[in-house]
Amino acid sequence: MQINKLEQNNYIHITNHPLTDIHYFKDIKLVVSVLRKEAPINFENTLSNYKIIFEITKGDDIVVLFDTRNLSFENVPKEVLNCMAKNEYNVNQKKFAVIYEGLGQKLMGGLYTTLYKPYSSTKLFSEVKEAFEWLGVSNPQPLIKISGITL
Repeated sequence: MQINKLEQNNYIHITNHPLTDIHYFKDIKLVVSVLRKEAPINFENTLSNYKIIFEITKGDDIVVLFDTRNLSFENVPKEVLNCMAKNEYNVNQKKFAVIYEGLGQKLMGGLYTTLYKPYSSTKLFSEVKEAFEWLGVSNPQPLIKISGITL
């Protein structure tokens, strides 16, 4: 897959991955990954998403905010959940904040963290600002504006 990459100062935006919209804020080593509506969720797309993040971060230790509010968990194969938890490209992710919407996503997210035991410290949030705070971002407003993540 050819990657469409917009790079400015300390920011990289990957615009054409089929699964997520990826934003990397290099100066604070933060990735914001927003799941696309009706994204084709399969093992290959999931692994390639992690590989792209690993490549643009050059394997540096990072923290990740993953917005799953467009996700229907009943459509997620077990091999995708296993890949999300443990693969060769997410070993540099020190914290992984998952944004969910609704009780169903919260329950499935809880099962994911309990059953698949991700490499990184993983926590679920219903509020975007709380997730940024947990990741160590003191002023998330500019990042929210740039990434287009909704509150």
